[in-house]
Amino acid sequence: MSKKDTIDKLVKKITEFEKSYKRAVDRNIKKLGVSPSQFKVLKTLGERGSLKFKDVCDATLITKGTMTGVVNRLIKAGLVEKEQDVKDTRAWILSLTPKGKVDYVSLNKNYSQLVSSIFKGETEERLKQYITQLNSLQAIINQSV
Repeated sequence: MSKKDTIDKLVKKITEFEKSYKRAVDRNIKKLGVSPSQFKVLKTLGERGSLKFKDVCDATLITKGTMTGVVNRLIKAGLVEKEQDVKDTRAWILSLTPKGKVDYVSLNKNYSQLVSSIFKGETEERLKQYITQLNSLQAIINQSV
């Protein structure tokens, strides 16, 4: 096997892992009553507090067009509120409502249990090795751009 073949296999494995992980998590998040994108927004606001709309897009990797619909559905559900930024009237600040905060705590607890169950057969040492290896791959990629 050539180095090019090995690189191709590595990239394919990374992509397959990402798809498998996303599929497992997304399927279970939907069972909690929110879409995966809605959960990303709730998790981001729950962990970081109020943020500008653009910053939530950047943190969740959701495009502005898609984010508008996601946020509107969360507002309609009473989980998120938006206010115009007093410093920049073109910008909106997103925050969890009191109901959103309560729901986020419950959703995040279920999410943490899900992720723990996915990796329950792995030792902490093995998980740390995965992190080290992924950090190394990310460094290689970052050097090339």
